Amino acid sequence: MDPTGELLAAWVDSARDYAIILLDPEGRVASWNVGAERILGYSESEAIGLSIEVFFTDEDRQKGVPRREMSEATARGRASDDRWHVRKDGSRFWCSGVLMRVRDESGELRGFVKVMRDLTERKLMEERLRARTEELVAVDRRRNEFLSMLSHELRNPLAPILTGVYILRDLLPAGDSIARETREMIERQTIVLKRIVDDLLEVSRISLNRIELRISSVDLVEIAARAVESVKPAIETRRHTLTITSDPPSILLSGDPVRLEQAIAALLSNAAKFTDPGGRIELTLGLDGSTAVVEVRDDGPGLSPEMLARVFDMFVQADQGLARSPGGLGIGLTLARHLLRLHGGSLEGASDGPGQGAVFTIRLPTGAAAEAWRAPGVDGQQDPSSRPAAPERSEGPASVGPLAVGSDTDAGGAAQASPTIRRILLVDDNLDAARSAEILLRQSGYAVELARDGQEALQKAFRLRPDLVILDVGLPTLDGYAVARELRRQTNIPLVALSGYAPEESTSLLFDAYLVKPVEPDELVRVLAQRR
Repeated sequence: MDPTGELLAAWVDSARDYAIILLDPEGRVASWNVGAERILGYSESEAIGLSIEVFFTDEDRQKGVPRREMSEATARGRASDDRWHVRKDGSRFWCSGVLMRVRDESGELRGFVKVMRDLTERKLMEERLRARTEELVAVDRRRNEFLSMLSHELRNPLAPILTGVYILRDLLPAGDSIARETREMIERQTIVLKRIVDDLLEVSRISLNRIELRISSVDLVEIAARAVESVKPAIETRRHTLTITSDPPSILLSGDPVRLEQAIAALLSNAAKFTDPGGRIELTLGLDGSTAVVEVRDDGPGLSPEMLARVFDMFVQADQGLARSPGGLGIGLTLARHLLRLHGGSLEGASDGPGQGAVFTIRLPTGAAAEAWRAPGVDGQQDPSSRPAAPERSEGPASVGPLAVGSDTDAGGAAQASPTIRRILLVDDNLDAARSAEILLRQSGYAVELARDGQEALQKAFRLRPDLVILDVGLPTLDGYAVARELRRQTNIPLVALSGYAPEESTSLLFDAYLVKPVEPDELVRVLAQRR
């Protein structure tokens, strides 16, 4: 044997980490190295002449795996062999290996070389990691399902509470300041609870990537003005000074107005929460070439570099101590960045350090740059005015479609009933929610008939032929979607969903408007007043 061959043979014989086995054309062991003895447990004298099938599991032998690998190696030159194998003592090990054909100079098949390595520990670690990952995915799924159901269950009792305090607004004696203050306090705190519930639902929407956009041409300055209005109570309560600057006075771009308002409101709300009472908040809007820029700056406690790196993570809040705990769930900035990325934009935070305030900067494409981006879930969606689709929204009720395009109010701001909507069928299995809504609607000048389940809703709708049906989604006997489909099939009665469940793309199209509980009663009356 030449020196090179002697070195190769010596390496094969001494390779302890690899089983190197020479097989004859029939798949019987012809040569066996020390690595094969260590891994498989057979001495060379025991192994010589054994069929390679001995080292495969019973199930693989029954499937014909050994012969199939030999056929593949014969035809293609090699076959991979990553699978469970069996040692002499019957224990299993995970092998990563390859079977290669051996031919002589004339091309005739002389046998095979099988090279195997025991990677059982790695395989077991991968399986443990996979099992843990699957467990965490299942836990995350159950958490999202729980949060979604929890938000629905909390919305049901909140709806009659919020409706009730609005009813009391017109019934309390005008001179009873204590009663009026108490009613206003209950209203404020109920709205706070409503927003917390909506935030809970947003957690699952972000995790499941179920946030959808309704794209149209919008003015970012007008959207920012609406965002300011939504957080004004928090700013006024903490006596902050808010300055607003816009140059130019109008910034047009393509986007979902509800979601853009939500993102800007989240930044303003964050500034209001963390800035000490009497602090300053600056909202600045402008253009940087083809990019719209929105800055929210405060003179609050600022952020450390460590917190800046984590401030957009879910449930993260800066540690302000018990005395300065701002409350909330810590998802506002996470949601804002997610919504802006769906628009092809960005959100970044900056601070010179603790005590130096913070600034959060939004960048959004405009003009031709806006047409270049395609956010996930946006392709093919229409302008919201062209169809009755329901945008998801966490601040305030979700109201969409031809019923939600404006409102008529009297001098005091109360919505007036449209003359063409007189009779309303109100369907809700929650007695308190139904009764409180009935009182509110009757005070607004409507004739109201109640139904408690899906079957009763259909019977009364066909018998009474109301001018409009307000329909809960989660109903006994027949759910609200089934009722809506049947009414759509047989009548042209306008349908308004009033539900604790968030709207889904496929189902929201059944309704002329979709309101999410607890809807502010003024909003409900306004939606009805718009039907002419």
